[in-house]
Amino acid sequence: MKRRLAFLIALALVACANPSEMRQRGPEATFASPRPPEDVAACVATRWESAFVFSTPDVRVTRLGDTITVGLYVPTSGVYTALLDVVPQGAGSASRYFKQQRGVEFAELDTPVRQCQEAQKVRSD
Repeated sequence: MKRRLAFLIALALVACANPSEMRQRGPEATFASPRPPEDVAACVATRWESAFVFSTPDVRVTRLGDTITVGLYVPTSGVYTALLDVVPQGAGSASRYFKQQRGVEFAELDTPVRQCQEAQKVRSD
């Protein structure tokens, strides 16, 4: 777990870009989801918060117009490590995922972004 925190700090220090710069470089991935934007954003925020057991990440959720942004902020370096912008699209949503280090797989961040796009399974008893 300490390794995860160290990785986040190192990642933030290597590529100190603010959210605007991250967006200008383009998304790491884009998604279409049958889930509404609020559901996708809440799912990612919850999963990012619970991914780091021995540290408390600063997961920030903001809304500007129709866009909900979930950001993972590293207070020690003062930068964002990852961002997810979610907007309405038809009956569901579209997401754009941005990371400081493009092309670097970091499962604790990447997996929730992918999985939270999927439709919730309805339980049948």
